[in-house]
Amino acid sequence: DHHCYQSIKNKHKRKYKYRIDLSFLDPRAFRERKTAWNWLYGSIGLSLISVVMIYLGWFADLFLPSSQYNISLIVVISATAISLLMFMHNTYDKVVFKSQYGRVKFIEVINKYPNKNTLRKFVTRFMMQVKKEKAKKNFSQSKYLTRELQELRRLKNEEVISEKEYESGKALIFSHKSFQVSAPVKR
Repeated sequence: DHHCYQSIKNKHKRKYKYRIDLSFLDPRAFRERKTAWNWLYGSIGLSLISVVMIYLGWFADLFLPSSQYNISLIVVISATAISLLMFMHNTYDKVVFKSQYGRVKFIEVINKYPNKNTLRKFVTRFMMQVKKEKAKKNFSQSKYLTRELQELRRLKNEEVISEKEYESGKALIFSHKSFQVSAPVKR
């Protein structure tokens, strides 16, 4: 209940297992959507070419279809189908949970399937769990900043986040008003 355990296997067959304390997450989820427009435009263009080829070859009396024409039509239709499949494969909807103050991406949930209600229910339950853990800890703001910095350092040492993400998060935490040193009092 207190932590989110993740296991990630990357393309180089390395497996990462790590945990994230839920109380350090921002309870608001950020949505990132990627649409592979180039594949969609390609499939639309190829489908228009195939429609023109079908019309010219079979319905217009301009010339008789030959075997080379039929093969090229099959290739264009196959390329259209492949392009459409690549569009569907490369388009995704992502929900991102970032750290509260450092704004580092901790958890990404990718939905590549059409069942949006299941994703919405999961994200809502997850957000409620994050809020519940924050309420349990009931730390002061400076304590949260300190603990989040420790969490960032731990995740950097475990190679979960990059050095760049760590430095970016650390800079945001140190620039927060709770970490600002007040000016010396003049007497």
